[in-house]
Amino acid sequence: MRRPAPDRLGTGIQRRRTAPARTHGRGHRPAPRIRRLPPRQRLPHGRLAEPASLNTLGEALRRHGDISRALDHHRRGLEICQAGRLGLPPDLLALYQAITLRHLGRDYAALDQWHQAETPLRQALALFEESDAPALSGPTQLELGRALRHLDRRDEARTAVRAALHTLTTHHHPRQAEASAQLRTIDNSRH
Repeated sequence: MRRPAPDRLGTGIQRRRTAPARTHGRGHRPAPRIRRLPPRQRLPHGRLAEPASLNTLGEALRRHGDISRALDHHRRGLEICQAGRLGLPPDLLALYQAITLRHLGRDYAALDQWHQAETPLRQALALFEESDAPALSGPTQLELGRALRHLDRRDEARTAVRAALHTLTTHHHPRQAEASAQLRTIDNSRH
């Protein structure tokens, strides 16, 4: 008898392979059967489901204009990460905390509350750089530069956006054009 496929995401849900005869119109692949695992068999990384879900929901709410609810979701996610009770490796927990802080900064930016946006963006950037996550630090540098530009701190904004442009270009990130445009905006707004 075949063993069930592993629960790689640690969600507590595991797919079982079925007989090849049951394809359900999907070609040669069998349709998986889902079964719930007992809690003791779940991987510890499944504990990230709550902060990850809160971040995803908060981002969707922000994109749809419900920023106050987005802030609530991101604040709750940050509380969970800061509590550290998830039993996860500290570096993984720090990365999720940084992602949540970045979301909080973006929420405040969406409300044009630039002073409130600066602190979580700086904290997120520090954690991303500590975690050596340039794919995440580059966009955060860009968002910090944008906040600093709105606070009329052009020299700091220029430095942050130049660093973002360098990181984004080095890693072929799709937001490099946005960083170039932001740098032009800062340079064109000189007094």
